[in-house]
Amino acid sequence: MATAKKLHSSFWHRQYLFRRKVFKLFGGAFHVYDENGNLVFYSKQKAFRLREDLRVYSDEHQMEELLTIKTPQILDISATYNVHDATTDEAVGAIRRKGLKSIVKDEWTFLSNEGRELER
Repeated sequence: MATAKKLHSSFWHRQYLFRRKVFKLFGGAFHVYDENGNLVFYSKQKAFRLREDLRVYSDEHQMEELLTIKTPQILDISATYNVHDATTDEAVGAIRRKGLKSIVKDEWTFLSNEGRELER
């Protein structure tokens, strides 16, 4: 009998606020907050990468890696990013940037493992 893996508490929120550091010389940093303003995820983006490879951590200390987000495309404005559970390397879905709409304000589509768009 298989046992279900317990999800990290950061995944149990109904709403998240993403904030990106704008004034960072190289790369980028993302902070994700829950509905109460508590930091639940942190990611630091490496600069000058042809293929995106993001690591998402539970906090700024980067001791507990929760997700890996990678894209097979090179410099694509509407790239699809594959999302994996960092502890099991299982695919959990994907996110796709909404092309030109995302230049000024980031807009994303969330996809299931089967590639179906998820409802809000």
